[in-house]
Amino acid sequence: MVRDKSLDGLKFLLIFSVILVHMQYEAPCGIRVAHIQHMLDMPMFIFLSGYFTKVKTWEKFFQSAKKVVEIYLIFDVLHSILSVWLYQSNFVSAFAHGLIKSHLAMWYLMSLLWWRALLQILANWKIYPDWKMLLGGVVLSLLAGFVPLGKELSFQRTFTFLPFFLMGYMAREGNAVEWVRRQPVWPFAIALVASCCLAHFLPSYMPRYPYADVQDMLVRGLLSLNAFVLCVSFFRVLPTSLSSRFAGLGELTMYFFLYHTLFLVVQRYYFAQYGITINFLEALLITGAYIAVIYLMSKMKLFRWLILQ
Repeated sequence: MVRDKSLDGLKFLLIFSVILVHMQYEAPCGIRVAHIQHMLDMPMFIFLSGYFTKVKTWEKFFQSAKKVVEIYLIFDVLHSILSVWLYQSNFVSAFAHGLIKSHLAMWYLMSLLWWRALLQILANWKIYPDWKMLLGGVVLSLLAGFVPLGKELSFQRTFTFLPFFLMGYMAREGNAVEWVRRQPVWPFAIALVASCCLAHFLPSYMPRYPYADVQDMLVRGLLSLNAFVLCVSFFRVLPTSLSSRFAGLGELTMYFFLYHTLFLVVQRYYFAQYGITINFLEALLITGAYIAVIYLMSKMKLFRWLILQ
């Protein structure tokens, strides 16, 4: 199968959105843009992670998993060094905290390990994702909130976003992406506007903690359903000619994802120290600057080595 460059470009647009929302900017005109971003960027990014995941031999799987673990450890060390420098934290405590609860967006790497391991185990048992398994994943994602674990080992996020990963894997096998692209645009455009409006009034989609009561489960279910509608609608409405233009940058997604977390620690520290707040436009400019700097870093041997490239 020829790799779809528009999906690589979409990965870049999504990681741009992730970095932008991490700026914690003041929303323009009272619109809760960050809520919409939370409901779109990570669920769709995880969908694409599932789409690009392939079941491998156990030897290749362990090689791939080993690389993810090594990258995680390297950046845990780097974040711990920043904690010592900026907050006078104890290095061992900061490192241990990062291992269990992850620094910033590093939870994604931990969850990615669990999702890929699940697919690998199922494939070894000759079980492949289907609609029944997806339904089971949805049930698990809702019930996980009753388990008294939060950010530990990325537990809540792993289960909450599991259906999106499974859908991505199933979409590749079932050619669902091509099917969606053949549909008329206007129903998806209407659904996109409606889901954005709903996202404005819903809580932020950041499933880091267990439920306080049953109502939280209903809210998580509604958030996940709206995220699904938002992602599918956005995917259909976004022109492939536009996303394809960013295919080259999409291949550097791991650089942008990992290195922006280090910049973010420093930014948040000094912004808090001096009481600096930024608006949406300023956040866009800073995000663009991060992208440009990290792009240049990706050309240097040291920074390629740190992510084992």
